[in-house]
Amino acid sequence: MSEIKTVSLLRGDDLTHFKQVIRRIKDSLGDASMAELNTKVLDGEATNLETLTADCIAMPFLTEKRLVVVERANGMLAKVNKEEQPKWVQFLEQLPETSLLVLLVEDTRKKEKEEQLKNKIKDIDAATASFGQGIAVTPLQMVMSYQAIANKGVMMKPHIVKKIIYQPILYLANTNYGGGNNCLPAPGRGWYYNAWALQS
Repeated sequence: MSEIKTVSLLRGDDLTHFKQVIRRIKDSLGDASMAELNTKVLDGEATNLETLTADCIAMPFLTEKRLVVVERANGMLAKVNKEEQPKWVQFLEQLPETSLLVLLVEDTRKKEKEEQLKNKIKDIDAATASFGQGIAVTPLQMVMSYQAIANKGVMMKPHIVKKIIYQPILYLANTNYGGGNNCLPAPGRGWYYNAWALQS
């Protein structure tokens, strides 16, 4: 195992990985029961520099190191202004070697997205989805899925058509050309898809 630093900053949204790192640090303290006695967990939202300093300068009990974990440290660090920055620098520089300080900075963006998704799902929708019922698509999306199956897996993008403009043409036979397959277009009375077969 690599050497544990005096100050560690863990940032991310994987809380399981946070717990694994904390467990490894606790294992480095020795006996499990003694490690628990020498572990202090603080809430960053309610912790200030004075409280943190008091917990970090406390001497470990029957072990070489003492572990101080600050959860939600982003709440504590966000309250540090320019006037307090020199005090924090001095605190970190004078942190005793007998203390291991771990700051957990949770990335809340993923949690916020999960909360937004949770708010969009109604309780009745979650209940019916648990046994395979409920509709979560629009009629147009349902039609697109079926047409993709009929179109050999190719999904066509739907378009909204306001109107269709066309010039109807009727192909009529013209005997002035001496027969054959010659024909002339003429304005007609609707769509006519096949030209007349002329006879000589």
